[in-house]
Amino acid sequence: MLIENLIYLFTPCSPMVKEMGYLRESISIMSRYSRCKRDWCNHLRKSRATIKNAIGQAPANGKVIIFGAGLGYDLPLTQLTNHFSQVLLVDLVHTLPIKAKALFNRNVELVVRDVTESLTNIYEGRDEIYEPRGFLEDKEVGLVISLNLLSQLASLPVRFLDQHYGISENDADRISQRIIQAHLTYLQKFDTNVCLVTDIERQVNGPDGEQIAKFSALHDVQIPWNGNTWLWDIAPLGEEDAEYSVTNKVLGISNITNASLTGVNG
Repeated sequence: MLIENLIYLFTPCSPMVKEMGYLRESISIMSRYSRCKRDWCNHLRKSRATIKNAIGQAPANGKVIIFGAGLGYDLPLTQLTNHFSQVLLVDLVHTLPIKAKALFNRNVELVVRDVTESLTNIYEGRDEIYEPRGFLEDKEVGLVISLNLLSQLASLPVRFLDQHYGISENDADRISQRIIQAHLTYLQKFDTNVCLVTDIERQVNGPDGEQIAKFSALHDVQIPWNGNTWLWDIAPLGEEDAEYSVTNKVLGISNITNASLTGVNG
C-alpha cells in the first residue's frame, strides 16, 4: 500500500484525470497484476501474439500508434521498436512500469491523450460524445492498435457522471454505447492497418466453477468483425470476492481490414 500511495503522489497527472479516477485505476491494475500474474499469462501471451501478427502485415518503418498502452504488460515492445521508426504509446496516465520500458527505447514516445476526445464534456457534466479525429491525417502511420481498451473507455466517465451529476441506469447505458461506438467508428476511419484487442463478454462463476451470470462487456454494441477469441481469468476466486471469480471473453483481430464482417456481439 505504501508503494501504491507513493506512485499516486508522484505520478504526473492532470487534476481532471486524477479526479475522474484514471491514476488510481492504473495503480490498481498494477497491483492486481502482481497478484494475478499467473492467471493473466495466457491472455497477455495471446494479446501479444495478435499484435505480432499485425506487425507482420504492416509496412516497415513509419509509425505505430497504441491506444490504451497502459502498463505495457500486453505489448511486444521489442518487435514494435524493431519494425517501426516511431512507437507512440497513448494513454491518459503513464506510470512507472511503462516509463521504465520507454526509457531504454529511443524511438518510443509516451503520449498523454484522451482517446475519446470527450472527457472534458463529461467532467463538466455534459454527455456530448465526439467522434475522435486525432492522428487521422498522419500519413506516416502504418499501424494502429486499440489494446484492451474498448470496454474500459466508458466505465470511469459514466461512474463520474453518476457520482457527481446523477444519471439513470438507462442514461449510463446509452452514454456507454455512444462512447464505445465512437471508438469503433474512429478506428474504421484510419487509412492504414488497424489491430483490435478487446474483451467482449464477462462471465461470473461460483466457487465450483459453475457460471452464475454472463453479460456484455460492451453494453451490447456489436463488433463488426470476426477474430480469434480466448478467455482471460481477470479476477480468480478470492480476488474480488470469496464467492465468485470473473472471466472475460476476449476478441483479437490483427487487421480489421482483412477480417470477415459477420460481427461479434459485445
